[in-house]
Amino acid sequence: LQATATIQAHVEELRAQASQGAGDYARLRFALKDAFDAASGGSDDFVKSFSAVQKSGLKGEIKKLGKANSQVTKQSKVLTRGLGHSGIDGKQIAGVAEKLDKALGQFQTRQLAVGSEMGIQDKGRSE
Repeated sequence: LQATATIQAHVEELRAQASQGAGDYARLRFALKDAFDAASGGSDDFVKSFSAVQKSGLKGEIKKLGKANSQVTKQSKVLTRGLGHSGIDGKQIAGVAEKLDKALGQFQTRQLAVGSEMGIQDKGRSE
């Protein structure tokens, strides 16, 4: 969840810069790639740590998490590829960033659902 929140912060920064028509896209490109790798790897490692019983009981949630992770990966590749081109404009960046933000929201929802099924509460959301 922390890595996902980091990506969301980078995407928000990117959207703000794109709307102003200028930004340090190269720096954000690398920051996003690092954050994507951390989020995806962390999620994969977490699921791999489950026992056979946990995997069986969480089969549906794990499948949904995998699909959400796939969408984030797809959108992140589109964005980082686009940021590598010098001719990309702010509107294009904002459009791709919006799709990525939506995919991230779904991924985070799936992460929370797996945690909830396991009885794990997000510290930021617990009362």
